[in-house]
Amino acid sequence: MNKIISTLLIHTVVFFSVMFSQDEVRFLYNNGLEAGNQGNFQSARGAFKKALELDSLYVPAKFNLQVAEDAISNRLPEAAARLYFRAIQLGQADSLDKKIIQLNKAIELSPTFGLAFNERGISYANKAEYDLAIADYHKAIQLLPDWSEIYINLALSCDKSEHWDEARLAYRKFLELAPPSYEWYIFHARRRLNELQNPNPMPQE
Repeated sequence: MNKIISTLLIHTVVFFSVMFSQDEVRFLYNNGLEAGNQGNFQSARGAFKKALELDSLYVPAKFNLQVAEDAISNRLPEAAARLYFRAIQLGQADSLDKKIIQLNKAIELSPTFGLAFNERGISYANKAEYDLAIADYHKAIQLLPDWSEIYINLALSCDKSEHWDEARLAYRKFLELAPPSYEWYIFHARRRLNELQNPNPMPQE
């Protein structure tokens, strides 16, 4: 009986530790967004770094850390970075159209802003406007050809819109570039790529 209670306590502690950790990750991430929106890119970078230390697979923090670092090093105009962070905040509030407007402005200021194209692609995909999403992912890939995350975004939108050949290519490229830590995404990409070998593949649910 004592052994059962001890086991339950251990699992309960682990469960609440995970919950606490994820709450802290989201807290740090949101603080980073607000700091970036205000133009305080050093604080934004620090918050995103800490979030990734707690959860190395939290991909949005990886993207936004890169934007903060690009702004700090003057590879990206401050105004474009602030528009980007504001866009992400609007997307969290489910204001996808407003998010796209902010990203349009960021891209106008910085036409080589690859992560803004990727983020706008995500917005279009969330609106089921897959052709627009695919076009943005292609532009993002031209600018950031080694980012595996953009290839999986492209693959998923091609899959949803039944562009099978393009989906196969994007899944393969993702698998070529993805780090081993992306275990779940790798599993999905391999499984779906196998399904797409069928001459008449079933649509992705």
